[in-house]
Amino acid sequence: MDNALPEDESLRIPPIQNLGVTMKQIEYPDNLVLGRVPKAGGSWRPCSAVWMVAMMLLVGAGHNARSDDAGQDTGSPTSGTLPAGFAYDPQMEEGPHPDSDFEWWYHFGFLKRKGAAEYEYSFVSSFQRNKAGRYLFYNLADLNSGEKSHHAVVDRALLGLTPAAERPGLLQRLAHRLQDSLPLLPEGHTFLPPSNLPPASCPSELRLQYGENRLEKDGDAYKAVYRNSDFVLELTMRAVAPPMPMLGTGLTGLDKPEDQYYYSYPRMSATGVLQRGEEQWQVEGDLWYDHQWGKVVSRVPKTWGWWGLRLDDGRNLAVFFLRDGRTGAIVQKGLTLHHPDGRTQVDRDVQFKPLRYWNSPHARRYALQWQIEARGMNMTIHVRPHSDDHELPVLLYGRIWEGPCLAEIVVPGQPTVQASGFQELIGETDER
Repeated sequence: MDNALPEDESLRIPPIQNLGVTMKQIEYPDNLVLGRVPKAGGSWRPCSAVWMVAMMLLVGAGHNARSDDAGQDTGSPTSGTLPAGFAYDPQMEEGPHPDSDFEWWYHFGFLKRKGAAEYEYSFVSSFQRNKAGRYLFYNLADLNSGEKSHHAVVDRALLGLTPAAERPGLLQRLAHRLQDSLPLLPEGHTFLPPSNLPPASCPSELRLQYGENRLEKDGDAYKAVYRNSDFVLELTMRAVAPPMPMLGTGLTGLDKPEDQYYYSYPRMSATGVLQRGEEQWQVEGDLWYDHQWGKVVSRVPKTWGWWGLRLDDGRNLAVFFLRDGRTGAIVQKGLTLHHPDGRTQVDRDVQFKPLRYWNSPHARRYALQWQIEARGMNMTIHVRPHSDDHELPVLLYGRIWEGPCLAEIVVPGQPTVQASGFQELIGETDER
C-alpha cells in the first residue's frame, strides 16, 4: 500500500462516531472504557464527568488557532512596552485565569547529564485546568534505549466522582477506595489529593501545585518539580529568546481572535536534578514553553496535528492543522515563523501530506513522517520522528502520539536548515 496520499484526501480519516459534545456535557456509552473514543451503536447517557479533559483535548490543545494572511509579517514593533507583535503583555498573564473554559501550561524539550556531549532524554509535560479541576501528564523518555516513564494525576471531580477533601469522612473514604480499585484511569494515572495551595492573587502570578508536582514563576525563572515512584525531576528554566505570539498577535480564537490567548517561549535554558532510586544527576538542556487559555466556542469534537520546531539558524516554527472529528474536514491550519529578534510571519496556505505510517502495539495507526508545504512562504518542511514508539496514554482519547522529531526546512535558493522539536498527533489515528 502506498502511504503517500493526495494532499487534501490524505487528511481524511474515518470520522469519530457518536461523540456528542455540548458546552455543558460530554456523553458516552455505558460500555465506554474511559479514555477511548466511543464507537457507534452504544446506548448513551449524559455525563459532565470528562468535560474539562474533553475541552482541553478536543479544542486543539492550543493549536486550534486562527491564521492571518499568507506570509504576513506581524512582527513590527508595537507601541508601549508590549513584545513585538503581541496584543497583550504575556508577562502579565502567566498565572491561572479562573474564568477561562480551559487553560494549560505545556513544556517539551531535551535534557542531558551535565557535561554530556549529546541529549539523552526527551521530556514533555502539560499542566491543565478549568473550572471543574486539574489534570497533569508528563513523560520522560530515554533517547537511546527508547524507555519511557509516563505519569499523570487527575482531580476526581473531572470524572464525576466524589472530590477529594482534606479530611474525608467515612463514606468518602470508602468511596475513594472503591474508585481506586476500579479501572477508571489509563495506565500511569492516579487521582490528585486535595489542593491546599491558596489561589493566585492575580493572573501574573504563576503558582501551580498538582499533588507533589509543581510549576511556579520566581522572578525571571520558571521552577518545576515532578515527583513520582520512578523519578524526581527538578528544573529551573529561563527564556533565552523573545516570546512568540502564536499566529502573529497571540490572539487565536476560532470565531473572535480575542476568545483565546496563546503564546510561547520556544527557547528556554534548563538546569536541574534528576533522581532515580539512589542515583542522582545534575542535568541541563533546552525546553519549549506554551501557555494558552480562553473560551470554548465549538461544540464539535476536534482532532489535530501540531509541530513545534527550533531551527539551527535561531528561528522557531509552529505549524498545525485542526479538523472536525466527525467529518475529517480541516477547519483551521496555519504556520507561525518566529525570528530571533521577535518578529513573526504567518502563513495560512499550508498543505500536509503524510509519507509514512506506524502501527502501534495498541492497535492504532499513526502518520509519523510528513511533508508540510507553506505555500505563502515557498517553504517545504520534511518531518520525521526521532523514534516511532512514542504513544502516550491520556484521558478521553486513550492514547495519543507525542514525541521528539527531526526536520529539514527547504526554501528554493536558500541553504537547507535542520531543525528539531516535538510532534503531537491527537485523535489522528485509525484503529486496526
